[in-house]
Amino acid sequence: MQISNRDQGREISKNELLKIAPFSKDQLTEIYRAGYLPKPQRRSFPGSKKPVYYWDESIGEQAALLYELLQWCRLDHRLRLPLWLRGYQVDIGPLRQGWLNSIDAFLRVYTQGETDDPRDNISDVISELEYKWEHTPTPHRPEDLRQLGPAALALAMELFLNVLLVPEYEPDETEFAQVLASLHAASGRVQQPQEKATEDFLSWLPMFQEILAFPRLREALERATPAAWEQARVDYLTFCQFAKNILAPVAIIHPVPEIMYVLLVASVGLYLVPIAVAMRYWGYGERIDDAFEWVSELAADLDTEERAWLEEQLAQRRAKLPG
Repeated sequence: MQISNRDQGREISKNELLKIAPFSKDQLTEIYRAGYLPKPQRRSFPGSKKPVYYWDESIGEQAALLYELLQWCRLDHRLRLPLWLRGYQVDIGPLRQGWLNSIDAFLRVYTQGETDDPRDNISDVISELEYKWEHTPTPHRPEDLRQLGPAALALAMELFLNVLLVPEYEPDETEFAQVLASLHAASGRVQQPQEKATEDFLSWLPMFQEILAFPRLREALERATPAAWEQARVDYLTFCQFAKNILAPVAIIHPVPEIMYVLLVASVGLYLVPIAVAMRYWGYGERIDDAFEWVSELAADLDTEERAWLEEQLAQRRAKLPG
């Protein structure tokens, strides 16, 4: 349902809006009270004391998208995030609080509120996990990890949780090498030289912890300004546009309905938007800008011979499809 740009700025009544997005009147009231649409303006009808409620006509596109989203899901974040990403008037507060609540829940489970040294509680969690893994029949374990013994699993999980929950944590090279060797042995994959893999891991670990260790991520989300949230929105949409441009030839064979694209963008955004906020908050915005510059160069290359070749191959494959 699209609204003509010709009449942007004109007023639209409640009844007119319901023709664009066929909510019931009660639903419409619930929707703008929840903040998915702006509240209507009120004024007196000429020659009558009866009030009239109206919006700017541009609200029609937002209402139409919201109506489509409600056909798929009614969870708050699944509605609010796509609308916010599209630049419509919605309150970011509930989204921000939802992210904070998720982090708090994770921290409660794995640290039990221990802020001085959460590793004490992590050790208890790991011991319980090791016991459960030891008594879980092999066929019931995840396929990629079936050959991983309890001690190796405990070592890997302890490293993972310490990195994620303790920003000051510094794993030693021997510890990581043991984890890496165990995981490679369990997966059966060809193992990269341990010295090189360990060096690579330890080189990016400090940045990872500064940005994504949960206490640091929480601080960034809690203190980010409205301008920082807007920058994260722009960063993420820029990423999505690059991805869409690069993958455009694939759409020749597998076209995606617009609403599915909106839902996909929002689903990935649940994870990447907070990361974008944290990266710029902790001073790593230059990494985002550098990545965009690199992708721009890649896209420019694909716009010439490589893109033409890919489009030709996809077109030939499509011609062979039934129907």
